[in-house]
Amino acid sequence: MTGNNGTFAPWYVLHVEFAMEAPASPFPDGFGGVYVVLWRSGRPVADAWFSFENERLTPAEAVARAWAKLPPVQTAPVVASSTNALPASRPTVSVVVCSRDRAETLARALTAIGRLLPAPDEVVVVDNAPINDATQRCVARFPGVRYVCEPRPGLDRARNAGIKTATGAIIAFTDDDAEVHPAWIAGLLAGFENPGVLAVTGMVLPAELQTQAQWLFETYWSFNKGFEARTFDASFVAGAGKGAIAAWEVGAGANMAFHRDAFEAVGLFDERLDVGAAGCSGDSEIWYRLLAQGRHCRYEPAAVVFHHHRGDLVGFRRQIFGYMRGHAAALLVQHERYGHAGNMRRLLRELPAMYAGRAWRILKGDRHPSYGSLRQEIFGCLSGVGYYLRHLRLGRHFRSALPLPRPPKRYEYQDRADFLAMLPKRTVGAELGVFKGEFSAGILRMTTPEALHLVDTWWTEWGDTYPDWGDYTDFGRLGTKAAYEQTLQAVAAERGDAKVIVHVGEDVAYLESLADGSLDWSYLDSSHEYEHTKQELEVLQRKTKPTGVITGHDWQEDPAHIHHGVLRAVTEFCATQAWDVIALDNHLQWMIQRRR
Repeated sequence: MTGNNGTFAPWYVLHVEFAMEAPASPFPDGFGGVYVVLWRSGRPVADAWFSFENERLTPAEAVARAWAKLPPVQTAPVVASSTNALPASRPTVSVVVCSRDRAETLARALTAIGRLLPAPDEVVVVDNAPINDATQRCVARFPGVRYVCEPRPGLDRARNAGIKTATGAIIAFTDDDAEVHPAWIAGLLAGFENPGVLAVTGMVLPAELQTQAQWLFETYWSFNKGFEARTFDASFVAGAGKGAIAAWEVGAGANMAFHRDAFEAVGLFDERLDVGAAGCSGDSEIWYRLLAQGRHCRYEPAAVVFHHHRGDLVGFRRQIFGYMRGHAAALLVQHERYGHAGNMRRLLRELPAMYAGRAWRILKGDRHPSYGSLRQEIFGCLSGVGYYLRHLRLGRHFRSALPLPRPPKRYEYQDRADFLAMLPKRTVGAELGVFKGEFSAGILRMTTPEALHLVDTWWTEWGDTYPDWGDYTDFGRLGTKAAYEQTLQAVAAERGDAKVIVHVGEDVAYLESLADGSLDWSYLDSSHEYEHTKQELEVLQRKTKPTGVITGHDWQEDPAHIHHGVLRAVTEFCATQAWDVIALDNHLQWMIQRRR
């Protein structure tokens, strides 16, 4: 970190692709160390720090030691990255850059955006409370870039102005002091491959480490969230236990994207937060909202941005003050909206305990570099609380506590029918998609229902015989009426005193004929198509009792699978209608219930 005279010495940033030779020439004089970023097939896979304080390495030695730290599986060559081959039809992408009186850095950011492949469908620059026309003149130098002026100061106000202006299905944000990697959009789109994901973040690497402030930030406050992709869902929320949902782990505002549906689901950025207002955390607060309401976020390290950190210590400390001011305000905003006690636990117990511990270590003589911003962190938190209290009236329309989504329990069963033991006994249920009635017989045995509705299209959809689905339909020789007769026989053998109604025809129309709230449960095993499953869920929501469940088959997680539409429809339904996936098993069965 320091040179021979005790002053800070810059660190060299070295990017190396797998199998690429390191630079032959030695590192220039004056550097205190090297930060190595290892790449493979166009995406970063690891990093390593080597100080020159005790040993001055050559580039080849630094690269060799960096690769040696990785397990063999990570050093083996790969054929291609998933982000290198995008589908012919992809969602439209708008890139939004919010800027405030930094025309020089903005020009650098827009130059990098111009090298994107694939290119975005539009680029929008939001000029936030400008003092002159420098930003507008800068944007005019880049053909096709749209200019929007947001006269009110505040990053989240600027972000919201960008959202309202942008037309893309995906809205991506980066900072005016950042440079996007040419494959940035490809990486972001890879994160949206799972339809349940509404927000994607990417990796943020330092563009340079020339000053002590930049080194301190990257060492102790880094935006880098690691080299492994990660999905943040109900399991992540449940993992917080009694603590706060650590939404700040999702990513950084310098590299994030949202599906437009995210804003329709949870609203725009909270304009009380972020630079120009509370200080920061408008990005993590909106991720918190998505997670708290059952949506998914995704961290995708293949989407890379290079960030120019603040270069001077005064600016660095001011930035840390703003971060903690915003963090404290965001914790209070999150508690205001959802009533989650973990936010207050972090603000009133965890942070004070952490700062007290650092202060005690400082009094004992510990001069760890990360303690240099302790004063700014403490006063930032106090300022954030004061800011929130002064602006309480702005959040009145948000105060409606919502329950957290529950993570699903996963079960391992020897027989598929064992899953049915979770269904309530002596109740009213429905099976949609019966075929030959074999599973219907299991339902009758396991649930002993008062009444059971069995619905299938049989010959009304397929005619006299089923298509050739292999053994399943005797290679196209199985008759639809024969399957119907087998159903009646299977039901007769197991029905006991249950009332069984067998309906031939389309299930959605039949369900509409039932009284609202008449079903305790239902089992979906019909077409497995996305649109049809959506229709079934929409009507079943009305027909199912408040404490009832909806369950079914074919939870296919592979997006390329022909039956993936079931998972897509169920996850979207749960996200928008406040239901939870409460159970999954090893036979592709699932169960959902209203959030309580």
